[in-house]
Amino acid sequence: MSDPTPDEPYRIPLLVPQFLTERRLRERLTELGHAPHYSHELVGFDQDTDGVTARLATPDGERTVRASYLIGADGGSSFVRKALGIGFPGKTLGVRAIVADVLVDGVSSDAWHRWGEETAAQVSMCPLYGTDMFQLQAPIPFDVDIDLSAEGLTSFLHERSGRTDVVIRSVSWASAFEMNARLADTYRHERVFLTGDAAHCHPPTGGQGLNTSVQDAYNLGWKLAAVLDGAPESLLSTHEKERRPIAEAVLGLSERLLEAAKNRDTHRGREVSQLDLGYLDSPLSMTSPDRAYGVRAARPMRP
Repeated sequence: MSDPTPDEPYRIPLLVPQFLTERRLRERLTELGHAPHYSHELVGFDQDTDGVTARLATPDGERTVRASYLIGADGGSSFVRKALGIGFPGKTLGVRAIVADVLVDGVSSDAWHRWGEETAAQVSMCPLYGTDMFQLQAPIPFDVDIDLSAEGLTSFLHERSGRTDVVIRSVSWASAFEMNARLADTYRHERVFLTGDAAHCHPPTGGQGLNTSVQDAYNLGWKLAAVLDGAPESLLSTHEKERRPIAEAVLGLSERLLEAAKNRDTHRGREVSQLDLGYLDSPLSMTSPDRAYGVRAARPMRP
C-alpha cells in the first residue's frame, strides 16, 4: 500500500458491518425529524402526471400514500422493478456462498482468519470494525442445505477448519445466496425510480455493493430535493445517465475479480477504491479547461 496523502488520507479499506451503517442512516433520519416505518409492505402503486399513489400493507391494515415520486430501493428481487415490467438481464455466475455476522470464541480480532485457502472448502472469519463480531464467509455447494444456526455454523466451521476450539456463540444475521450479475434495462419509468440493488446486482468480490448503492441514493436524493424545490424536472434524467455506467463498470469489475479469486488470485488494484469515479459524459458536466491540475469538471481530485 502507498502512503496516505492529503488528497487521499484513507488508503486501506475499512470493513464496517452493514448494521452499523444502517444505524447511522437511521440516526441521521432522526436528526432530520423522521423515522422508518417497520412491518410495512408495498403491495401496489399507480402513477399519473402529478404523482404516485402507493398502497401499503401495515399492521393496522392497508394504507394509501400519495407522493410526487416513488423510489424502488427494495433489493435484487425488487417488487417495484417487477411491477413496472423493467427487464433485469444478466447471468447466474455458478457460485453459491454463505455469509453470517457472528459472535465467536477461539479467534483473535487482530487478523482475518482463513482456512483451506487453496481448496473449494475454504472458510474465513473477518473481524468487523467497531464490534466484537466476525463475519463468516465461505463458498458452498448448490445441492446442500446449510444450517445457519450457531450450532450449525459451528459444525460447518469445525469441518472445514479442523479447529474444534472455535465456537460460534450467536448469529445476528446469516444468508446463503447465489451470485448473479444483472443490470436493469432502465432506472426510471415516469415518476418511479430504481436505485441500489433494485437496479443492479453483482457478486460481492471487490466490496463494491453497498458503496455503489449509497452513491446511487445520494445522486438521486439531491436531484429529487432540488426538483421539489423548484429546479427543472429534466434534472432527474441525469441520474441514470450518470449512475448506470458506474454500475455497468462495477458488474464487469466484480465478475473479473470473482474469476481471479477462483484461480486463487486475490490481488486488488486501485479500481476497487472507487476514488476515481466521475461523470465526464453527464449533461451536467461543463467543458473543463485543458490543464492537469486544480479542480476540473466531473473529474475526481488526483495528486
